[in-house]
Amino acid sequence: MKFKLNTFIIGLILFNMIGCTKHAELENDIAFVRLTNDYWQIWTMSSDGSNIKQLTKSPMDKRVPDWVTNQKIIYRNNNNEVFIYDVDSGKETQMIASMGMVDWPTVSPDGKTFAFIRYQEKIKDDSDIWLTCWDDCKPELLLKQQGRESDLAWSPSGEFLIFTSGQGYLTHELYKLNIESNKVERLTKNKVLELQPAVSPNGRNIVYTSNFNDDYEIWSLSLDNLKSRRLTNQNGMDIHPCWSPDGNEIVFVSNRSGSSQLWKMNAQGDNLTQLTYEAPSIDPAWK
Repeated sequence: MKFKLNTFIIGLILFNMIGCTKHAELENDIAFVRLTNDYWQIWTMSSDGSNIKQLTKSPMDKRVPDWVTNQKIIYRNNNNEVFIYDVDSGKETQMIASMGMVDWPTVSPDGKTFAFIRYQEKIKDDSDIWLTCWDDCKPELLLKQQGRESDLAWSPSGEFLIFTSGQGYLTHELYKLNIESNKVERLTKNKVLELQPAVSPNGRNIVYTSNFNDDYEIWSLSLDNLKSRRLTNQNGMDIHPCWSPDGNEIVFVSNRSGSSQLWKMNAQGDNLTQLTYEAPSIDPAWK
């Protein structure tokens, strides 16, 4: 099966729901995961940190949420299963159950498909990249190579995926996968852990996490010349960056205040603002 990925449409439409029914749309901009009664649950908030709301309450951990529509969020649970949460009904529906252990469900820019990681259960430290749609269609293998692929991020055009790949400790680098040609390009060669990439809305830069000098900080990489620069420089750990839709701001996770909380800065790494203050909060996804 071949998927045709159209040019950039930031609407994230999962189903054709035009009709008389009024849906309970999420007004908040940022989805994230917060430790709540011993489970990681999905919450949302406005981009200034206000209007915080809890969405999920089922007794299982949720991680790496991504927006599907204004009413739906996709995530994986602690059993490496993928679910969609529906705001209207509060229902959580499992997806791609036949694919075994999966991770990093990431919705394409046109909203028609999502990419995900499938782990090789019998091979240590090995996984592949797959693509599927929302209806009854067969998942398509996009990339199978030696090593563990993870941390998927779409380009705004839908033409390529950025991901991490490696085996063992301190061997994970950033790579670029062209969807049409399946060509893979290595972007970094620093022999450190470089993780959690996010592509800017203009498609020209990546923000990511690097433990260069054993210090987890947020870095930026130009896709034009592959030059990188550090955006944060703080004792502690700054990880998991995510772009605002206009490309002017970045939300990320930091423990600089004593626990893992969400912070925001501009695209140059300045004007830092703490957004969450209570229970540990991680895995931001900006709508």
